[in-house]
Amino acid sequence: LCCECGQCHLLLDNHLYNFQDEVDDELICHICLQPLLQPMDTPCGHTYCFKCLENFMQEYNFCPMDRKKLSFQQCHKSSLLVRNLLDKLIVFCPFKAECQQTMQRCELEAHLQNRCPGFKKYKSELQRKKNPISKGKEDPPTKVETNMPKDLEVPSGGSSLVAESSAAAVVSLGTAEPGLVNPAFEETEEGENLPQRTSLVAETTTIEIHREDPEEELGMRIVGGKDTPLGNIVVQEVLRDSVIAADGRIAPGDHILEVNGVNISSVTHCQAVSFLRHPGPVLHLMVLQEKGFSNKTAQQDSTSTTNREVIHVTLIKRDRSEPLGIKLIRKTDEAGIFILDMLEGGLAAKNGKLSRNDRVLSINGQDLRQGTPETAAQIIQVIYDKV
Repeated sequence: LCCECGQCHLLLDNHLYNFQDEVDDELICHICLQPLLQPMDTPCGHTYCFKCLENFMQEYNFCPMDRKKLSFQQCHKSSLLVRNLLDKLIVFCPFKAECQQTMQRCELEAHLQNRCPGFKKYKSELQRKKNPISKGKEDPPTKVETNMPKDLEVPSGGSSLVAESSAAAVVSLGTAEPGLVNPAFEETEEGENLPQRTSLVAETTTIEIHREDPEEELGMRIVGGKDTPLGNIVVQEVLRDSVIAADGRIAPGDHILEVNGVNISSVTHCQAVSFLRHPGPVLHLMVLQEKGFSNKTAQQDSTSTTNREVIHVTLIKRDRSEPLGIKLIRKTDEAGIFILDMLEGGLAAKNGKLSRNDRVLSINGQDLRQGTPETAAQIIQVIYDKV
């Protein structure tokens, strides 16, 4: 019996959960047909569970959905915000006979270890079978190994990513320690990456989108709404050569909190689409954007200082509105601008020289060692050819 999900499964298989509501098809892995666990994005735009994709790629070299050529090294973790939304899905405790509680998926392990009477009974019976002599006596406490330490448990209200005020807000999951850019995902058999997990930090930003044609479509796809398991309105995709892509400040995984001053954090999906399609020359959006993932270890600190190299990269724009396909962020404890992600098929990704977590020192001769992502976006937008 797995001590994390409370159900029986093979060691190399995904955890099993009993979900309270029907899960949106957007959140389903098309290999195991279950809600995504440790979701991984492919370059062709599909998402699978880490273990499902890893096992599949050991036998095949193509995407399970569209059969395009694929290698596991080309895939990367889904947005931090999307992963945490998946963790917020409500599940039943697997010990229904003794426990009728429901909770967020990320809280189940802590519930089983600390509060569930059914799991406690199971451990007691297991102990009796191992030590028949101790029957009738008080059972000694049983140590159960878990992948997540107790001090990283997230309280039920702590994972909310909706900011109520229009001022800049910081959302921290787990601890109050500020976050950094998330490192490359490294799955280990013992789940060694999980104890390093500390906090996700996000910040609200007000963005003005200007349109020459008030009727022009924004060019982004959204998911979520109060009538879906996601709840919040999340940007799923930004279309190339669109108004949003030309602006360059909104990226997949961002949450849209307000449209023209109207709070859409608790509206249905259709209502959110209606608000975003409202015509007008200027659109005011309040967006919640991830700033990074805190993961400080001695090993990481040492590698980050030794593997430094300055490179010069030139990207050629066909016109001024063409986006570079790059998402820039700031860190809380280090000055400057850093690359969080690159759009598959975009100029930066095609160039191949830039990587996630690279620091941008300057753009077209303008020193950005103390700059901001907003400053960088403004510089890039006015450049016609070479960046």
